[in-house]
Amino acid sequence: MNSETINPFLGLDPKDVLRVTSSLVDFPSFSRQEKELCDSLQEWIGNYRSDAVFTRISNTLIVQVNKVEDKFSELPILLAGHLDTVPCAQFEGQTNDKARLVGDKLYGLGTADMKSGVAVMLALLADISVPATFVFYEAEEIAEKYNGLRLVAEENPDLIKAKWAILLEPTNGQLEMGCQGALTAHARFFGKKAHSARPWMGDNAIHKCVKVLDRAVQESKAQVEVEVEGLTYTPTVQVTMIEGGVAANVIPDVIDITINHRFAPDVSEADASEFIVDICKGADEVEITSISAGAVPAMEHPLVDFAKSKGRTLVPKVAWTDVARFYKLGVLAVNCGPGDPTLCHTPHEHIEVSKLQETYKFLTEFIGGLARQKG
Repeated sequence: MNSETINPFLGLDPKDVLRVTSSLVDFPSFSRQEKELCDSLQEWIGNYRSDAVFTRISNTLIVQVNKVEDKFSELPILLAGHLDTVPCAQFEGQTNDKARLVGDKLYGLGTADMKSGVAVMLALLADISVPATFVFYEAEEIAEKYNGLRLVAEENPDLIKAKWAILLEPTNGQLEMGCQGALTAHARFFGKKAHSARPWMGDNAIHKCVKVLDRAVQESKAQVEVEVEGLTYTPTVQVTMIEGGVAANVIPDVIDITINHRFAPDVSEADASEFIVDICKGADEVEITSISAGAVPAMEHPLVDFAKSKGRTLVPKVAWTDVARFYKLGVLAVNCGPGDPTLCHTPHEHIEVSKLQETYKFLTEFIGGLARQKG
């Protein structure tokens, strides 16, 4: 934060989740532009949690509170949420980069994904009394190589060792369990340029890709629901991009097809890759450009029984989240945040104030119960 900039969070009550969410929305933090927000939050948290121990890795802030002297005597609980948002958009004739309260709805970029979740984290941090780690991380909305939680896991995994974790991704206050794996592949076809009036002089790369396209379409229709730990996940296969072509009168020499595959939590990266490579049989080149395994639902997580006791629904996470990263580290993790996932990245993104406050109360009661058990 620039030394001349006034920190907008100073003086706020961290437990006023509506005002904090609104202030977070008004503070721009597009992916890879989170530094000033991270600086401001570090200063503010230091004011209201004097015992906080900070670690900064790039623009990811790790906050540890109630640390015990012997670091091996008690693992902390962990809460995580990302600071970045997607780019802003136009809604009702104005840019959605400022918070706007209309009735019981707070509109604005990041209200659902996931500055409302970050606000709940900041509120819980104010008076949590058990050993805890809070991770406010950068660059979740863009390529995996920039993901702040990934950098922490690679550079200093001890920082995120925990009994269990809660990722405050938008779930509309429910528990979204586990997550699907995600794979992106490129199937490339090489031909030979020629004039379209004399196609026999060339080799049409688009025509070569038809069989692979057809297989991908057929597989997209053939995917069946998969049950894991009593929850139902729906795998998907989708062609998301086709790139190539030179001009209307030129036989294309290169075609690149992008295939996105979401696979069940209990499917390995190797099996998912083999499945897609088989679909792409006949391509001149197949490259898996990104792949992340999913996470099996963590039914042993203590929040599960608490949620059931409160009549909350357990639902499958149908996308990939950083819950999978914790799963790989052996940390039980669930998704639970106030935002509505169907509103993420939409111009009319908003959070229901009642849902925001309800989720904060729900997690406060849960963590308070843990503290009483400890006492």
